[in-house]
Amino acid sequence: FTIISTTSVEDDLPAGIEFSAVSPNPAVGPVSIAYKSDKFFTANAEIISYSGETIKRLGSLSVSPGEFRYEADLSGIPSGKYLLVFKSDLFILAREVIISR
Repeated sequence: FTIISTTSVEDDLPAGIEFSAVSPNPAVGPVSIAYKSDKFFTANAEIISYSGETIKRLGSLSVSPGEFRYEADLSGIPSGKYLLVFKSDLFILAREVIISR
């Protein structure tokens, strides 16, 4: 995973998969992200710094068709700008999250 630019974010998700923005953002505690899918997939979630370092592995999610909300525990992560990243065999998705302690 390499960050090439931080000026533009475009989703390159397969048809039938959608993710919302991270909320709340900036965050003091946990954050959530809504998503919906018409496909089955598994993805690993992690917090990554803009230098590409994995800050915290959040675990994996197994998705079946429907609408869901993923909750991420950001405890132990210092204030700053990070990426909440979901990696699956179908896609890699990154959403910026700002932690404000």
